[in-house]
Amino acid sequence: MIDLSGAQLEPYRALHYFHEGLNVHVKCGTAGAILLANTTAQSDDTRMLGKFIRASDPAWNQPPIHEIDLEIYKNMYGAVGAYAIVALFSAFDDFLNGVEADIARHAGYGGKLPATDAGDEPDEDDRIAKLYWRYGWDIKDIKHLLPALTYFRLMRNCICHRSSRCSKALSEISDKDALKGAFRGLLVRTNPSHPSFDYNQEIFVEPTLAIACSDVLRKICSDCNKKYIDLIGVDSFLRIVAHNLLFRARKVRTDAYKSPEAVLNLALSERYRVPVNDRLEPAQALIRIGIWKEFVREFNAVYRQR
Repeated sequence: MIDLSGAQLEPYRALHYFHEGLNVHVKCGTAGAILLANTTAQSDDTRMLGKFIRASDPAWNQPPIHEIDLEIYKNMYGAVGAYAIVALFSAFDDFLNGVEADIARHAGYGGKLPATDAGDEPDEDDRIAKLYWRYGWDIKDIKHLLPALTYFRLMRNCICHRSSRCSKALSEISDKDALKGAFRGLLVRTNPSHPSFDYNQEIFVEPTLAIACSDVLRKICSDCNKKYIDLIGVDSFLRIVAHNLLFRARKVRTDAYKSPEAVLNLALSERYRVPVNDRLEPAQALIRIGIWKEFVREFNAVYRQR
């Protein structure tokens, strides 16, 4: 029996690797800002910053600044976290778009979609609560994180659309008790608590806060991934895997190439986190759902040309 209990498709795989990469970026960017500030501030050469700027790109032979000061350092340091917050929500929205696309494929394959009886559509602005409502998924495992999600989404909007000045909505949510509960355990050994902002106050994003945002989004997406995989089931899951491997314009490639069975099995085990205990079982499943012959034909057209 094909086990999807730990499975993923492209949306969560992309989100996971983005989360891992952003962790590295934030820490390296923060270390770089600190090192640059310390090196230039401690140098006997008062024009050291300008020399570093010139050395970083041949086009910058006339740097606009030569000496480091507190404001420049603060802006460099805070920019790392601000960039991360904005980038994270782009990745989060990409994940949600991918989930919706996979569910639409499931429906296109003739799969059933549940009709929700959970009452009126939720008031939350963020898409995740509405996605859970639409398909009747139990939101209890992520409900405690939704205030933090809203807080970070508002922060992202302020960075992008208000020149990093706090909006009324962000100011109002900053001190809510539900938000304090959502952050419990997320800022251990870093910040004492999440920052609160007054209306029109400049938003300064500690890099550790961006890491906390990434953790919140990852936890939410992990729960969403499990629920939508359960919704589409084994047949649609395998159809989507086959589509990704051989039928879409930008095909997923693996190191396997000798046989269609090997290509399918390696993708399942390594890329999509589905254990393959019987190497014949996935191919037999594609035979059962009627796409194995087409899969083999596409394999011959793609891989036999190598």
